[in-house]
Amino acid sequence: MDFQITPLPGSSPALQAWLASYGSGLDQARFEIHLTIAGAKTDSSEAYVVGSFDRHEPTGNPTAFLSKLIAAHGSDTVAASVHSFRSLPFTGAIVGLALSRATGIAEVGGQFGNHPPGGWMVTRLVIEPRPPEFYRSRGRVKPQPLQILLAINSQLGQGALIPVDSVYAPLAFSLFAGLMYDVTTH
Repeated sequence: MDFQITPLPGSSPALQAWLASYGSGLDQARFEIHLTIAGAKTDSSEAYVVGSFDRHEPTGNPTAFLSKLIAAHGSDTVAASVHSFRSLPFTGAIVGLALSRATGIAEVGGQFGNHPPGGWMVTRLVIEPRPPEFYRSRGRVKPQPLQILLAINSQLGQGALIPVDSVYAPLAFSLFAGLMYDVTTH
């Protein structure tokens, strides 16, 4: 699912940050993406990434965004519990650089290829909203983390979240709803 990105003040080659937006007017959903490429040069697909999706105030109305996110996972509805998050930290790896939206064989995420070269970077992210200690201290089993692809094209001001598997639909909904809604009031 596609969205628009705008660089945030304070972005640098070491820490890249964007305001992501989906929709318009009162129905515009907004969140921040903070991304650090580590371990290798930024022109290497051997690099890993760390960062977070952060709440951006005002968040707007995320209903259309969340519906599109669930549809992208191949679902119409989901049943999921939602807890508020101000930030969703992630780790991951770059799976492709200088990619374009594929018109033939899509090698990365079913949507991107390297012929012809383009301006897209695709990362595979793992989002664990709470550290393992949180679950151990409460005697709970740690749930499976969310895996999702994040594609960014800074030149075009575009981003995309791409499902890895439909099994992640409830967790994707729960985490992004918790990021965009203050669930104590919704």
